Amino acid sequence: AAIEKAMGKMGAAPGQKPKRVTPEFHKTGKTDRVADQPCQLWEASADDDTRWEHCVVAYSNVTGSQELMEAMKKMSALLQEMYESMDAEWIKNLMRNEWEGLRTLDGYPIRTRGYVGEKLESETALKSSRSAAIPADRFAIPAGYKRQELGGA
Repeated sequence: AAIEKAMGKMGAAPGQKPKRVTPEFHKTGKTDRVADQPCQLWEASADDDTRWEHCVVAYSNVTGSQELMEAMKKMSALLQEMYESMDAEWIKNLMRNEWEGLRTLDGYPIRTRGYVGEKLESETALKSSRSAAIPADRFAIPAGYKRQELGGA
């Protein structure tokens, strides 16, 4: 039932190809303040009456921005690899729509609001950022764990 509901929101009935709802990102020319930091407003909208508002600052204004940018690039590359290996187009679209366009932003979104129609559905805001060294042993693979391929026996 949940899958059928999600498919319906994407404009397709089960067994049909879903309508692609790709957000279009653009600067609004407006500014706002988040945690006393000025930011530029961007909007992303899609054909299904969903839209997002991003309050964006320069990467240099966010501590650890170089590391953050590298992590975002790696995550984007990983997701791209996952899209290419999927057979279900509707799953590809759900995942792809969450990431597409974010590369368009010329900075880091310190606040994101999600709207359905005119109703605010969600808000996420950066409260703080810091840079810290993490000991390498925190990334060690626990004893007894082995690599397994997805979908393998």
